[in-house]
Amino acid sequence: MAVGGHKLEEDLDNLKNEGCNLVVGTVGRVWDLIQRGTISLKKIKVFIIDEADLIIEQGNQVKVSEIMQALPKQRRTGLFSATMTHALNSLVKIGMRNPYFVEIFSYKDEELKKKYEPYAISSLREEYATVKSFEAKEK
Repeated sequence: MAVGGHKLEEDLDNLKNEGCNLVVGTVGRVWDLIQRGTISLKKIKVFIIDEADLIIEQGNQVKVSEIMQALPKQRRTGLFSATMTHALNSLVKIGMRNPYFVEIFSYKDEELKKKYEPYAISSLREEYATVKSFEAKEK
């Protein structure tokens, strides 16, 4: 697992010794691991970028574009953003074949906000699961 806040050497050792089937990381860390040949994206089936507008704002558009170009053509991509900027739109064109846009209107239109927001909030649930270590405990 590659987790922010860990030393790069720790992540490299973990990936070398254990491999991985799920990568979660910052753009910089994932890009670095790809450049080092530590991880391969050849078998990625789902790719998700959250806070895409902030990633672009922080100057990571080139790295994200390179990561997306290293991915297989046949994949599902989720791109989540609070705003739709020109730079983000160009990233969509690079990394997505048939993009589908979902826009939330409730905060722009007061009538829609009054009509739909109470339903969204009342049905909102927060859940989590505690997962024990995957390491074998047998001796």
